[in-house]
Amino acid sequence: MKLYTLDKLVRSALADKSYPMHWYLQFLKYGIDVFRMLNFDVLRNVKSVRLPVNSYKAVTIPCDFVDYIRIGDEMGQYITPWGEKESFNRLNKFDANGNKVAYGDIEASNGLLPADWEGFWYTNYTNDKGEHLGRIFNNFSSFRNSFEVIRERNEIQLDTSYTGTEITMDYVTDGVNADSTTAIHPYAHDCIVAYIFWKMKEHSRAYNLSERAVAKEEFYNQLRVLKGRMNNIDVNMIRRSLAGGYGPVIRN
Repeated sequence: MKLYTLDKLVRSALADKSYPMHWYLQFLKYGIDVFRMLNFDVLRNVKSVRLPVNSYKAVTIPCDFVDYIRIGDEMGQYITPWGEKESFNRLNKFDANGNKVAYGDIEASNGLLPADWEGFWYTNYTNDKGEHLGRIFNNFSSFRNSFEVIRERNEIQLDTSYTGTEITMDYVTDGVNADSTTAIHPYAHDCIVAYIFWKMKEHSRAYNLSERAVAKEEFYNQLRVLKGRMNNIDVNMIRRSLAGGYGPVIRN
């Protein structure tokens, strides 16, 4: 797969302007700025990691974490996605020795979970002919596989009922860490170079307002082209998305 690096793009920009290498650091700074910005909305630099679960059912957020895409546990080649729940206690619980411990399973201990024995459903939601009576608008309202991102703790808190030892997370980074994810999609080449030229002219007294405006417009034109190239939506994708929003449900 063809990929570029910031070093290659910066050297290309220097060559276009016939500038010597002592401009390298300034151009590199502009390149890092725009690469970070593009990763949030256009390039979507995604990393996938397995995170160990600690004793009080939480995981430590990676240092390059910006926002999560999917969190769940592995089921062979698939990931079972979890849902975010905002009702977790953001404060830690401590034992008598000052160690962090997990909260108790309140739902299970107070009988808040739906009954898991078969006779409950036949008794309450079917008639004597075995026909369903309906009225189950949210079957399992208690979403056990849930989490909440608690940034002030630098942790993701999981439901205390989880018995696994690790979770899997796909998340967005700013893309500027020194690893393989700093590779840049070829579609972004012209956009990044246009941003470097714009900022170079904007911070230089050698260019007037008209030249700066033209450079800014060129960057946004390249940004529109990049967004168009990265958007692979088609008619079939729209149809699948609409079809995925429908499913069987029990109603009266």
